[in-house]
Amino acid sequence: VNSAWLPNIALVDNDQDLDGNPGVTVDFMGRPLVDGLARADQGYIAARVAFGGSVTVVDCDDLAGPVAVSRFDTHFVGCHVAGGSHCSAPQRDLLDASRPLYVATSATLTARKVPNATCTVARATLF
Repeated sequence: VNSAWLPNIALVDNDQDLDGNPGVTVDFMGRPLVDGLARADQGYIAARVAFGGSVTVVDCDDLAGPVAVSRFDTHFVGCHVAGGSHCSAPQRDLLDASRPLYVATSATLTARKVPNATCTVARATLF
């Protein structure tokens, strides 16, 4: 839980949303500057959340309850320049240095068993 964050090079091999980019790809509503002129239209994010607590078994497929959040780390492991290609390492580092820092102290965990489901089915079931 309190171990150091992995260097970016160790994180870029993990493509959570299977779109060919590292981490999870997000579209920017605004276009943040990544150098003097270039703006990013997408960011590739890696996150680590650690929490603990006591949840209740609601039924055979659901858990719910309050949890205490001990870590909420996010980093940009890459990005895409609007109208161009992937960001360079210095562009990514500027974006990462200006990312929002989140602080969460408590939350509610809700978990649901979704057997043999694709991401699309899981999202439709949960949201």
